[in-house]
Amino acid sequence: MRGHDDGQDAMSRLRTNVERPERLIRIAVGIALLTAIFLVPGAWGWLGLFGLFPLASGMAGWCPFYAWLMRD
Repeated sequence: MRGHDDGQDAMSRLRTNVERPERLIRIAVGIALLTAIFLVPGAWGWLGLFGLFPLASGMAGWCPFYAWLMRD
């Protein structure tokens, strides 16, 4: 057998440092910025790629900047 789990599944052991309301805002902002790739003409549309960070951190519930600032 591998190891003893003590009744905790993998999801309960993960740490998050972004609360649910902020997660929803991050996801919405990330999606809005990513749509700029298709809606804004020219090279400026590619700035929408900055939406990847709020989208990913909102979905994961963990922000590396918050961890760096010790806001865990």
